[in-house]
Amino acid sequence: MPKYNEKTLKLVESFLANLFGKTVKRATDQEIKRLSKADPELGKIFKRAAQVKKDADKFYNSLTSKEKEEKLAALFKKYG
Repeated sequence: MPKYNEKTLKLVESFLANLFGKTVKRATDQEIKRLSKADPELGKIFKRAAQVKKDADKFYNSLTSKEKEEKLAALFKKYG
């Protein structure tokens, strides 16, 4: 069995994750835009949800790795 370079596997895996992630994101955005035109009230809800997700990601990325571990441990303890 051939031996693959671990860095190459990670690079390919990262590339594929980014490619499919962007494709799904684009399709989701288009669908939300279509639904927003059909139902403006639903569009407002989607925009709020997107903003909340953006704020949560910003907050989570600002934490140190130790803080992230502590928060995840607390969540697992609380919710199992």
